[in-house]
Amino acid sequence: MGQKPGGDAAATLTRVAEAEIGRDLRQQVQALLQASFPGYPSRSYFKLPPHFRYLAMTGDALAGQMGVELRVIRVGRHVVRTFGISDLCVRTSERSPWAALVEADRGGSRSSVKTRAIRLCRGCPT
Repeated sequence: MGQKPGGDAAATLTRVAEAEIGRDLRQQVQALLQASFPGYPSRSYFKLPPHFRYLAMTGDALAGQMGVELRVIRVGRHVVRTFGISDLCVRTSERSPWAALVEADRGGSRSSVKTRAIRLCRGCPT
């Protein structure tokens, strides 16, 4: 864990498979989701659990999370595997200094559009 200018601890971003999230962290995810989305169910997912999550941690505390779901969709005659983002949220006290950058890469055809998260960090260098 590094330090950002000004002395605050920088967040670390980790990709974790849903099945590998322990009880304590799952409770933090659930609390963050319920704080971010009024009426969110009493669990760490809405309808189905995501396949994996990106978790932004400041020390042992969850600062933000993004669920990622594998989807199979039909585009015309083509069946395409893609990822969808679900329940992206950041703790209220961390929202203003956070930056989330998403890059879309369009290949030769409409079915080859890929979107990927580039950076989700507090105090990211510009």
